[in-house]
Amino acid sequence: METKMSRWRWLKSAVLFIGLLMVCWIGEVAGQEMMNGRWWNNERVVNRLGLTTGEVAALETAFRNTRRNLIALKGKVEVEQFELETLLESPELDDAAAKAQYQRLETARTALGTERFHFLLEVRRVVGLERFRKLMQFRRLERQRKQTPP
Repeated sequence: METKMSRWRWLKSAVLFIGLLMVCWIGEVAGQEMMNGRWWNNERVVNRLGLTTGEVAALETAFRNTRRNLIALKGKVEVEQFELETLLESPELDDAAAKAQYQRLETARTALGTERFHFLLEVRRVVGLERFRKLMQFRRLERQRKQTPP
């Protein structure tokens, strides 16, 4: 049972980590020219990818819906973090309560990561495989540009 649970936690953590990396990566695709991670509003990126106005609108809608959810989920993470800190700072430590609160915090963090990953999936669905690959290529080039001294 414990081994099965450990594997599940490891898998959940790995998926969350990969999802967070991908979402962070999406936010940097067009570099400094982007506004709040909205690379689909960057004319140069739109032209290079050949995005239609409908695709741009779909990305914007997905972003807005996701952003609303992210705000709420980030708030939930902060509340759960506060509750855990309160328990840990209490004069008498209640191990069971702290462990349960930690689990609630991890659940909130997972929900946040899952929402970010859902946005990544929506981006992939809207732009398709080839243009998604181009986004990854843009990301690599941007990363190289940032690492190269002027």
